[in-house]
Amino acid sequence: MRVCLFEDRNAVDLEPLVFTRPVFSLLCGCTSLAQKQYRALAASERGVIVRPELAELCRQEGSHIAVNDPGWLRTGPTSSPRCCPPARRTPGATST
Repeated sequence: MRVCLFEDRNAVDLEPLVFTRPVFSLLCGCTSLAQKQYRALAASERGVIVRPELAELCRQEGSHIAVNDPGWLRTGPTSSPRCCPPARRTPGATST
């Protein structure tokens, strides 16, 4: 699945945490929000849309990730999650 993570206008609400990194690079436990999304959606191709001032940083961190690339977005269907997916339930588990 092709997955594109993006920052919307609400990213600034997380300042100062996101002055130097995209929102999806923030850690949630031991891994970033991006890693959780990519793993949960079994991402085979990855893309991101970030603030212009962070684009070059994102390119340096992941050469296999399309950054602010409209051509990549047009090459096929893309999923773009808005939140972390819920944890998978174990068969037979009960909820409280």
